[in-house]
Amino acid sequence: MKRKLYHFIFVVVCVLSLCGCNNTSKIKGNTRKVVIPYSFSLLCGQTSEKDLNKMVKTYNKDKNYCSKAYKKNKDVILISTDSQIEKYIKDNKKIIDTAMKKFIKSNKLYKYKIKEDYSSIQLYFDENILEDTYQQLLAVSINFTSLNSILLNGKDWHIKWQVIN
Repeated sequence: MKRKLYHFIFVVVCVLSLCGCNNTSKIKGNTRKVVIPYSFSLLCGQTSEKDLNKMVKTYNKDKNYCSKAYKKNKDVILISTDSQIEKYIKDNKKIIDTAMKKFIKSNKLYKYKIKEDYSSIQLYFDENILEDTYQQLLAVSINFTSLNSILLNGKDWHIKWQVIN
C-alpha cells in the first residue's frame, strides 16, 4: 500500500511537471478560476481557522517555513487512505469553510468552492490582483493527504495548479 502511494505521488509529480499548466487563464472577463487537487498537496504544519492568518504571516517572513515543516513531519504524509481523506473533509467542512473565508478576505479572493466529490477546491480571484499577491496565491494549496486543513507550500515544493478555462 505504501509503495503504491509513493508510486502514485511520483507519477503525479512527473505529469504535473511536464504539463506546464498555464496559470493565467481568464474567465468572465475579470476573474480567474484555479483548481487545486487535494491529493497533490504536501504537508506544511498543523493549520486550522484560528492560526491561518498567523501561518500566512510566518510564511511571508520565512519562505522555507513549509519545506522545513514538511521535512519535520514527512512520516505523517502517507498514512491516509482516500476514504479517510474524504471522511475528514466531510467531517471538517465547517472548519475548512471558515478558514477559506478568512483566507479569501485577506488575499482578495473572489470566492471558492469545494468540489462535490471532494477531489479539489476551486479558487476564483480578481484579475487585477497585484503580481506579488498572485505569486503568493500560487503557493496556496489544500492539504488533506495528511489530514490537515490548509497549507502554503514552500518554494522548494512546486505543486502546479490546474487552471480551468
